[in-house]
Amino acid sequence: MTKTEVEVFVCTSRTVLRATKKYAGLPSVEFRESVWCDVKLNRNDNLLVGGIYRSPNSSSLNNDSLNSFFSRLSMPSHTLICGDLHYPEINWNVKLNRNDNLLDGGIYRSPNSSVNNDSLNSFFSRLSMPSHTLICGDLHYPEINWNNFTSNKSDEHKSSKFLDAIQDSFLFQQVDKPTHFRANEEPTLIDLILTNEEAMFPHTDYLPPLGLSHHSGLRFDYTCYSEIQFNQSEQIEVYKFHAGNYDGMRIFVSDLNLLNNISNVSAEEAWSSIDKALTTARENFVPKKKIIGVH
Repeated sequence: MTKTEVEVFVCTSRTVLRATKKYAGLPSVEFRESVWCDVKLNRNDNLLVGGIYRSPNSSSLNNDSLNSFFSRLSMPSHTLICGDLHYPEINWNVKLNRNDNLLDGGIYRSPNSSVNNDSLNSFFSRLSMPSHTLICGDLHYPEINWNNFTSNKSDEHKSSKFLDAIQDSFLFQQVDKPTHFRANEEPTLIDLILTNEEAMFPHTDYLPPLGLSHHSGLRFDYTCYSEIQFNQSEQIEVYKFHAGNYDGMRIFVSDLNLLNNISNVSAEEAWSSIDKALTTARENFVPKKKIIGVH
């Protein structure tokens, strides 16, 4: 079987959407910012590619038109529809192997946001993280240096509080180059990709902005699973974290009186003491098992 690949870049930014080829089944009134293409594939197959932007203030009439569009659409052999539909109440979890699932979401934070900043931070703290997490968006925090996870503002500044929320949620920020370019302004890194595992993200391509946009395009691979090859005769030990004695671990760490031991030493020495204590606690209170072959 021959594999056919079509590389698609769909952007729903208001400044860059341009209709290239109208799809016959698209209503003409309700989607003021959308682009649709009908791509011919092998034989009689075709790929419908579309982007939709739905305003959060959209009227009930337009909402009904959007819903009826999907019900009336004569689906082609292949369909890819992306966009900002602004339905934050929907949980877009994707089922993976066994009981794993992927939380895939996009967030836009206005630079003029005020009260919503605390709501965004509490979202991360309240989020029950699935096995795989991928959150992308323009969060607009140019004050944050993502190379060392610091903000150039005070601890009470909105950027510092956001950074605390990300760190408390154990998320990795994967973008490492400036993504926003405007004339007479210093380039900034404000478009973020957040994951709960660093190794899930092998690389990122930084693409030129589309149309009138000031933001770089980001194209990346996301690895849900990596197959690790072992020699069939080789046995390795893995930790059974789900079976750990965490009450005993807390008592053990508490008895070490770490805060007093590290109060008058350098940061490196303090971290070395903490790392040694936690490693010892893991060895003493988390059981192991041996596995053989491909895992």
